[in-house]
Amino acid sequence: RRVLFRSDADYTSSAGEEWYNTFGIYANPLGLIDRKPYNGHLIVGADLWPNAIDSIIDKPPDALITTSNSFNAGTSTLTTVISTKFKTLLSGSFTLNACITEDSLISDQKNSDTSAGTVPVIYNYVFMDVLRGAINGNWGEVLTATVDTSLIYKKTYVFPLSASWVPKHCSVVSFVYNTSTKEIIQVEKTLVIPTKK
Repeated sequence: RRVLFRSDADYTSSAGEEWYNTFGIYANPLGLIDRKPYNGHLIVGADLWPNAIDSIIDKPPDALITTSNSFNAGTSTLTTVISTKFKTLLSGSFTLNACITEDSLISDQKNSDTSAGTVPVIYNYVFMDVLRGAINGNWGEVLTATVDTSLIYKKTYVFPLSASWVPKHCSVVSFVYNTSTKEIIQVEKTLVIPTKK
């Protein structure tokens, strides 16, 4: 695990900032569950995340995503092949968005909850699933305007990783969403460098 004892860490990204503003997030921790309303609210507080997720976790998926990654350490370049197969004949246009996240980043974290750690700062906090950026643009690219359940939609991207990122802690997070409503129908997370069995 890498150690970065920093109090000035900046984990913002262009994609994260654009989504944050587009969906009207006004404080943290708040979030969206599949970008669709839960109990009548699109923006959901952290205390409701478990219930919101429990309400959908066992539903059969409308699509399956398979991601295959290869990483060239010499050039620090990722090649990712993302395949999507729709299981349900959904109507509308659908977009694929592919992103990079990184785990095990250590820096200071503001805190107001004594049960979580020291107040007002937790030193050497371990940040997980930090969004580093989008591989195919902040809003991705249209996968299909008309779903065909007999097809496998395949996209290949070549993406240079920043020198400040640790490849073994990075993952490709790919998700498919309805282009018009922005509702996410499936997500897949795959390590940039698969762990050896």
